[in-house]
Formats: sequence, structure tokens, C-alpha cells
Amino acid sequence: MLQQSGKPWKLLIVEDNIVDSKFLVDLLHGSDYGSEAKADIKCADSFHVSEGLLKAEYFDAILLDLNLPDTKGLDTLNKVKNVRPDIPIVVISGEYNERVGAQMIAAGAQDYFIKGNYDAQLLHRSVGYAIERKKRETEKSRRDVEMARAIKELRCLYDIYNLAGSQNVSMGRLIQGITNIISTIWCASDVSCVTISYQGKEYRCKTCRKTKWCQFSDIKVHGKDSGVLEVYFMSDRLADSDNMRSCSPERDWVNFISREIGPVIERKLWQENLIASENALKVKNKELQDRSGVLKEILSEVEKEKEEISGKLYNSIQGSLMPILNGIGRSKGILNDKKIMSLKKDLESIVSVFDQNFSFMNVRLTPREQEICDMLKNGMNSGNISEVLRITSGEVDAYCVKIRKKLGIQNKHIHLASFLKSIF
Repeated sequence: MLQQSGKPWKLLIVEDNIVDSKFLVDLLHGSDYGSEAKADIKCADSFHVSEGLLKAEYFDAILLDLNLPDTKGLDTLNKVKNVRPDIPIVVISGEYNERVGAQMIAAGAQDYFIKGNYDAQLLHRSVGYAIERKKRETEKSRRDVEMARAIKELRCLYDIYNLAGSQNVSMGRLIQGITNIISTIWCASDVSCVTISYQGKEYRCKTCRKTKWCQFSDIKVHGKDSGVLEVYFMSDRLADSDNMRSCSPERDWVNFISREIGPVIERKLWQENLIASENALKVKNKELQDRSGVLKEILSEVEKEKEEISGKLYNSIQGSLMPILNGIGRSKGILNDKKIMSLKKDLESIVSVFDQNFSFMNVRLTPREQEICDMLKNGMNSGNISEVLRITSGEVDAYCVKIRKKLGIQNKHIHLASFLKSIF
């Protein structure tokens, strides 16, 4: 049991008593329990020496005496554990006290032995179990960290997309909101700040202070670098290389969030362009409505002028020209003169048109009959009129018969719509 997966264990014995340290080495090397391979064992007689070894090398397990020249009791366990929390520790103490043993297990030790109260088989089994338990704890811790990271990412994305979905948020407020969301959800928000630079403007969270320890990632919009997401750490402990390696998942998270910010900005740009187009269409529509109103007023004035001109022309022909022609015919005795008759006939045909107009204007049509007349003049047939007014085609035909009677149209071959257009 001195090896695992074909590789001998690498163990560190931290013991200031040379006799006890040699006894442990002999137990681990002297028995071939479970394997022919011997463990790779190194010894340290103080915490200071063990600290240097632990920082320089990796060990599968640590056998630790609590009472060392430079540290005592529970402090010894805590100090070693702080240097390498990923390595399992088996405590070996000369003090027989069950309360101390329980205290060591609660503080993170994998097992607790009284010096001399064990043999090679028990020691090997304890170290082996300690290594396996620590591996499972490490794997569980890794899964917990990944789960927490996934939850953080989902929460961050939810808040960002929820903010981006609001139409009342401008681009500037959106990016400032994203900056605040990232700063709030960031797992180490008490030691970091967040900035987003976009189109020459920088957006900062409230507690932002730039330092030399920064993680950043470019923001791409429509495939082009358009901004930068930056996270600054405000503690110099992150200058240590080991700590920077521990921040690798956070760097991945920065890259992930920056990739999501780009599409959010793209959707916001599309939304702003759409709103601008809608507003431009509203302005154009208002202009067309204003022009339509002006055009209607102009047409109304033209119709009035046409009526005035028609009335004057009618009065001139009936009141002046026709009496003159009749007088000329009587005085010359040439009433049958072809030229005079032709001229009178032409004038009478002109006057007849105005007579129809004026007589039609004096006809009293019902509102529904007037409505049908307008539709006929605009080129609508009976079917179209019945659909618009929601009446049957038979009812439309009945209205047309009444209109013909009121207008005095007795000839069935005269097309009503053409007649209405001709007298306007």
C-alpha cells in the first residue's frame, strides 16, 4: 500500500524528534505491506523547513507532529494546512487526549494517532485512506466551485438580458448597468473593480480603482473589436504566482462575459435603429397628412372658383348673349339663318350642362344616396359598395333606382356613374 496507480507515495514527515522520525520511516520502509515499492519520504524538523519543502514540491500526504520548535498544538496544523490545503494531513502526537484528537479532525486532519500506538499495517492503511478521502474532498470542492461558477454566470446573463430587454434604456445606461451587474455578481467584488470601455467612453462601477493587477478581454461587435472589459484587483496578494494560477477560472469567466456583451450591444443597436426608423416614418406621415390637408383646402377653393365661373358664364350666356342673338334675328328677319341657329344651338348645349349641374345641386338626396353617388363617381361597383356599407347588392340597386328618379334620368341606357362624373 506504499504506492498508488503504480507510483510510490511521496510523503513528508514533520517531526523534530530524530528517534520518532526514524521510527516512522522504518515502519513505512521496513514492511512491504501491499507493495514491493518503497515510499519516497522526506523529513523536516520544524515548520519553517516543512514550509520550504511544501512550496517547492508536491506530496501525497503529510505526517505531522503538533509540537515543533517554532509552533505548537493546533497552530501547527493550521499553519501547515494554510501552506498546502490540498494535501491530506495525518497528525501524530505524543499527547493522549481524545478531546485533542477530535479537535484535530474538526480542524481538517484526516486522522490522529498517539505516538507508538500503531503498527506498520495500521499506519499504511491510515495514510492510504487519508489520500483517498482528500481526493474525494478535492473533487467535491472542484464540482462545488464549478457549480457556483455556473450559477454566477447564469445569474449574470439573466440580469444583463433582462436589462437589455427594456426599450427605455439607452446604450449608455445599458453598458453602465452591465458594469454594475458584473461588479455585484463577481465572486471577489470586495477586492476588484470592473470597467467597460466602449466607443471612447469608460464606464466604471462605484468602487473602481485601477491597479497593476488586471484581467481584461476584448468586446467584439459585428465581428470587430469595439470595447474592452477590465477587472482590476485591489490587493497585492494577487501578485503571487500561485494566486494568479488560482485566478485562471476567473480569467475564463471574464472572457465568457465579454463574448456575451457583444451580442447584447448588437441587439441594442438594432433596436435603436428600428426606433429611429419608426420615428422618421411618423414624421414623414405627419408631413404627408399636413400636405394632404393643404391640398384639400386648395381643391376646395378651386371647386368654389369653378362654381363661381360657371355661374357667371351661365348668367352671361342666358342674360346677355342669348337675348342679343334673338334680337338680331328679329330685327333682320333672318331667324332661320344657319349661322345664327348654329350659334344658338352651341350656346344652348353649353347652358344645358350648367342647367344639369344646378338642377342636380337642388336635388335633395338622402345621406345614404349621397354616399352611394360619391362611391359611384370614384369608380366603385355595386359589389364594392355593398361590402363597404354592409348592405346587400339588391339594396344598392334599389338606391340607384331612387337616385335615377330624383335626377330625372329616364333613359335606361345612360350609365349612372358616367352621368354623375359628367355633371361634376
